[in-house]
Amino acid sequence: RLELIHSFCEDIPLDSGSIDSVVINDTFPHFNDREIALQEIRRVLKKAGSLYLIHTSSSKKVNRTHKDIGEPVKKDLLPSVNNLVSILENLNFQVNTARDTENHLFIKARILKD
Repeated sequence: RLELIHSFCEDIPLDSGSIDSVVINDTFPHFNDREIALQEIRRVLKKAGSLYLIHTSSSKKVNRTHKDIGEPVKKDLLPSVNNLVSILENLNFQVNTARDTENHLFIKARILKD
């Protein structure tokens, strides 16, 4: 069963603890407020819910491309994978996989049980 909801990640119209997984695919650099968005994603995930943060290019390539394009995306940069892991761990996620290769960025994290 799949339901499509259109909203900003900083204000997700779902009950707390109501979903199993969140997939962020090729959009994270464009979030208005990444920390608030991740807090909101954490809020709507069930206990032990999963977050998948995926980009189909490396962070270096994404950042170089965005800078080369210029406005409006020149400041929409991907943080380093270590920085992303740190942010997620501070939000009580356990990062199971974190890699930033020549071809992609992939992070899989779960909410730690309280």
